[in-house]
Amino acid sequence: MKGYRNCVLWVNLSTGTIIKKSLNRSYIEKFIGGEGYGSALLWYEVPYTTHAFSPRNILSFNTGPLTGVLANSSSTSVVFLSPLSNWTGASDIDGQLGTSLKHAGYDSLVIEGASETPTYLYIDNDIVELRDASRIWGKNTIETMDTIKSETGDDFKIACIGQAGERLSRLACILTDEGSFARAGSGSVMGCKKLKAIALKGYKGKTSSPKISFKNDFVPFDIKHGVISALKNKYDIDLSKDISIAAHYTEIYGIDPILTFATISEAVKWYNKGIISTKDTGGIEFRYENADAMLDIIKKIGLREGSGETFADGLYYAALKLGLDCNFGQIGNNILDMVLDTPEGGNYHIGSNTISSEIFNCLTSEFGPETSENRTGKLLKAMREYHMLLNMLGISSASMIKNNVTPDDITELYSSGTGINIDKSELFEKSERVLSLQRALNYKKGFNRKNDYIPCTFLKTLSYFRPEYKTSLCTDRALTSFYEACCYDENKAIPKPSKFLELGMDDMLDEL
Repeated sequence: MKGYRNCVLWVNLSTGTIIKKSLNRSYIEKFIGGEGYGSALLWYEVPYTTHAFSPRNILSFNTGPLTGVLANSSSTSVVFLSPLSNWTGASDIDGQLGTSLKHAGYDSLVIEGASETPTYLYIDNDIVELRDASRIWGKNTIETMDTIKSETGDDFKIACIGQAGERLSRLACILTDEGSFARAGSGSVMGCKKLKAIALKGYKGKTSSPKISFKNDFVPFDIKHGVISALKNKYDIDLSKDISIAAHYTEIYGIDPILTFATISEAVKWYNKGIISTKDTGGIEFRYENADAMLDIIKKIGLREGSGETFADGLYYAALKLGLDCNFGQIGNNILDMVLDTPEGGNYHIGSNTISSEIFNCLTSEFGPETSENRTGKLLKAMREYHMLLNMLGISSASMIKNNVTPDDITELYSSGTGINIDKSELFEKSERVLSLQRALNYKKGFNRKNDYIPCTFLKTLSYFRPEYKTSLCTDRALTSFYEACCYDENKAIPKPSKFLELGMDDMLDEL
């Protein structure tokens, strides 16, 4: 299969076994690869009763058929059950990690089970080993990378966790040389498995690039830039000094900078409203202008110490610990609106990173001056499918959006990279299939319309930049429009049986 290596590296940390398996052809035909392949693994390979912190939960790193094919425009998707919600967790990163995995000869790396002692995974093309990580357990991410590279060499790509992941903070992310797998708590899943790091080098089986040129070069997301964007309008502090320190703390401890500051920002609101006091914060005054306190709480969250223990799992779990009347959906919604103020969106169920106004430019040819009552829902559906398809193919969403790559362009890229001629509507149907699969899995784990949400920030932005799409800020009305466009059940928030049949997913109906 052009674009694939036809090999999945399957590692069981409980038994220490390492197996190389062929790709599941059915998964590829239905879901292509990348996030699609990882989602299929969760549905078909993991019992739906599995909890995020169970050894049965799998953590899969997935490339797509175009990963390593388009120069400087590759991405990797990590998929797992999220400890923040116990629903599907997914995060992608642009850069060379996936390219190295593909060049080592693997389409996906699947990790299951849990080690009894700290370990790290060493991959040098065909050589795959589990190595003792006791000496680096407890180290921060920078120390971990430096220690491993001193042993393996600088040409290895590293993905690792810091102390936050080790201590199962639900805000923990997986840090790499080029950025982090953020938003959904992937670092705590890795920590639960006692997997400190993955060291990866791949140089065989390199592929040539299709003759596709872009106007703009790909620039990977910078953690510090994300933190500054998240905080510059939230805190009255010195951007050049305090936020640099804050960014450094989130990086070395391995916590998601955006979700961490979204959590702190909401906690400040609780403090100012008198909902919590210094008794709940360990004596720290949670005020926007108190930069020293902000830095202190970040450090405590990263190390899960003192008052950091209260907020290390995010707002919902903080509310539970504090005995507050809380609703997971509403707390998630509050965070989601703040996250949308940053250049890198969130990863809740609707997925704010998939419905930014910038994607509209890539879809203009699909809609034109849309005037129907259902225009918002149709646009949301198209955005979701567009972004998901990029994750399935293994190409950088930032690069594609920046270059206004259209659905027709994506179809051409897919055909060039795989040698498969396919109609655009058929290709995007595969994306719709993955989104339906994720909703089906989440529904089985308790998700329904009450948990779904379209951020107000997105609707405001859409109305401002695209007057022809002017829409009411009633998020419930927008959600109804989205459900109608997707043919979703109004209450279950999953496709109706007729839609499952249309997508060739009738095997799932018996499970629902």
